[in-house]
Amino acid sequence: MKRFRFSLQSVLAVREAKADQAEAALAERQRACSALRERLATLRDAEAEALAELAVGQNIAQPESSSLAVRCAYLLGIGQQIRALEATLVAEQAETARLRRVLLERSRDEQIVEHLKKRKIRVFRSEMAREQQAEIDEVAGGRRAANASRGSVS
Repeated sequence: MKRFRFSLQSVLAVREAKADQAEAALAERQRACSALRERLATLRDAEAEALAELAVGQNIAQPESSSLAVRCAYLLGIGQQIRALEATLVAEQAETARLRRVLLERSRDEQIVEHLKKRKIRVFRSEMAREQQAEIDEVAGGRRAANASRGSVS
């Protein structure tokens, strides 16, 4: 009996590897975006806390001007960090979207070859069934001929 051999198996293996690489890259980028979002949330919380402290400090008697200047500088620094992280997050999200498209494209490429393989397997099985039926018919035909010759001799 013949064994099934898919001539594009190496192509399929390469496409599977590329899809796996794209999936890993996308997962890494998504983790980076998640970490940036967490850092951004932490900075926003710190900014809100500093603003609340500043508001409380202004309601109390005259705060020291040096303390006020330090708090304002701290708030400005947090604001700059937030804006920088937001810009980085936007860039990371754009890269994530690009990697998602790459993964989709590579998955489609892999599926095309998988579909070809499945079709080849169906054709192979059909051919094997046809060959087996031909062998069965040949054996059955030989038995009939042998039985017919035996019957005519008696």
